[in-house]
Amino acid sequence: MAFLGGSETYGKFVTSPFPDLAGPDLGMSHINLGCHNAGLDAFLNDDTAQSICRRGEITVLQAFSASDLSNRFYAVHPRRNDRFIQASPMLERAFPMVDFMEFNFTRHLLTRLQAESPAGYRSVVQALRETWVVRTNQLVRRLNGQVILLWFGDAPRRSTPQHTGPFLVTKRMIERVQSNCLDCVKVSFSPEVCALGTEGMHFLEHEFEAAKNLPGPVAHQEIARALRPVLKRRLAQRKTAR
Repeated sequence: MAFLGGSETYGKFVTSPFPDLAGPDLGMSHINLGCHNAGLDAFLNDDTAQSICRRGEITVLQAFSASDLSNRFYAVHPRRNDRFIQASPMLERAFPMVDFMEFNFTRHLLTRLQAESPAGYRSVVQALRETWVVRTNQLVRRLNGQVILLWFGDAPRRSTPQHTGPFLVTKRMIERVQSNCLDCVKVSFSPEVCALGTEGMHFLEHEFEAAKNLPGPVAHQEIARALRPVLKRRLAQRKTAR
């Protein structure tokens, strides 16, 4: 089994990320190909990672944020996809009041665009969402469809009635991808898990802001617990099909 994803799959700041917790009792080796700050573009341009996945039985693919990919409005770093590199002429025309030299990260850029022009921001978001669906499906096809799509995020609260998962990714977007996958696993972290914050995580003082936005050890356990029965069932089906 292979696991593709970003900082969460990689297991930044935790000792045992969910790929290590989900795999051992299934009688199959696994490889964690998670990459810190990676998004869709990093793996679409990584022939080696794709080849490893195709040689395996199943790939668990983390649903990435839609903000961290190159599109017709801006380009991101080829490996660290959360890094903003350059605005396109189209974006410069749409936001002439913005100095794009100010930005290093896509999230910072989008926050500023929303503040400057909500209508213009919506156009950018729509483009990002369409690009996300196309590229996620492209990656699934390259992995021969032997993919379990993994979505995780905080459960709704009274103050925020919607799930908070991969940035700008909607339920409809997931549906447009999961139909091409073997399965889709959705994990909503309980309020108790969210309240743990950075408990059990290992980081330096200056890394606190990054750590608090990533799942801690108990959250990784919840992801692994949700994945195990689905992986077990799909692996059994593939053995039977032979």
